[in-house]
Amino acid sequence: MTKHKKEAGIVLIITLWVIVVLASVSTAFIRQVQLEAKMVGFQRDITIVDSVAKAGLRQALVLLREDKIKDSGEDVEERVTTFLDDDNFMYDGGTEAWASNDELYVDVPFYEFGDKVAYYYVEVEDEAAKFPINNSQATLEMVQHLLELSGVSERDSETLAAAIIDWRDADDIPATLESGGDGDEYSTYNSGRQRSGRRGGGEIPEIALKNAPIQSIDEFLLIPGMTPDIVFGTADPDENRSGRYRRKRMRKGEYLGLSNLVTVYEKKINLNTVKLEVLESLLYPILGTDAENLAQDWVEYRDGRDNQTYTDDDQVLKTLDNSDMDDVHWSEVDGFTEDVMKALNPLAGIVSDIFVITCMAEFEGLEKGYRAVVERTFTPWDQMPIFGIDTMEVEDLEQVKLQVRLFEPIYEVEDKINQMI
Repeated sequence: MTKHKKEAGIVLIITLWVIVVLASVSTAFIRQVQLEAKMVGFQRDITIVDSVAKAGLRQALVLLREDKIKDSGEDVEERVTTFLDDDNFMYDGGTEAWASNDELYVDVPFYEFGDKVAYYYVEVEDEAAKFPINNSQATLEMVQHLLELSGVSERDSETLAAAIIDWRDADDIPATLESGGDGDEYSTYNSGRQRSGRRGGGEIPEIALKNAPIQSIDEFLLIPGMTPDIVFGTADPDENRSGRYRRKRMRKGEYLGLSNLVTVYEKKINLNTVKLEVLESLLYPILGTDAENLAQDWVEYRDGRDNQTYTDDDQVLKTLDNSDMDDVHWSEVDGFTEDVMKALNPLAGIVSDIFVITCMAEFEGLEKGYRAVVERTFTPWDQMPIFGIDTMEVEDLEQVKLQVRLFEPIYEVEDKINQMI
């Protein structure tokens, strides 16, 4: 083999290696571009599903706004839903558009991209369906019974209820001694705080009670004796509820969760939406063991044949004195007497202004969901500011204002969507 042929062979080998290297680099570059394209597409899809979920939230806010204007006897312009001309009573119930609206809430195709469609799902619940823990008229006995219904043992419920009352009220008298007796909250909750004579002994941290209203559900975890299971629950509150006995029967170690039964925002329940356990707890000091039957009878009367709140067949109270003359009234339920209603008056009504909105969306296998607690306020026309004189802010001119009190992500969105479909 000549020198020239040897050199040609070496050049060929080098050329082949260069081609291999270039091919490898090109392949890696193409893969990198493809990966970045997928990442950009993924981020785009996340942005889409996030925006669609928030669009569902805004839809619910529109309905809540229009409902408040309607209830106040004002004309609603550019209505999303139709209101009857004579339906301007001050009430909130499960038959209204904000509560029961499958057309605008369930499986709504909001965004289209080629053959891809993003859907949103919305669920609105009345916060006044829950126990008003910050109402000073909510007694120790009521709180104790609610704890028992949520799964806390009878032995522990009294101690825990007293701790909740002592945390919430402004005085320094233990709830168990308010009817008479000696002692203060500090000594009651810090007795035996010193541990001695044991290996590793020392002082247990002092327990200081807030003596002010509870501001969030998480704050319950600071109350002596409280556990995360009691606060957030270990059982599905809607499971095994049907027929005559709609109250869920709890097994040992199961808890409905105070987060499902207690509100820190509202001061009264709404009879049109109140949960069974909550109403029974409020009735218990009045009726004793008969409270369960009356609460059950009222909920069944109100919810109609489907035994579900927030549906079209709900029988809602538009007035407490039946001045609307629609034959739906609390007196139609046996045992719901004027004396019972009078006793409930400091704790019950038919108007709500704080709502829990669950908004979710799905798009191309992605799900996103949020939970918002929203408060609405109404300003009559005669109290509205005059632009340029009383205010320089355009947003101050809004007659119905909606304030988000809590906004947080939710998980297990897919399961929640499947329940709604």
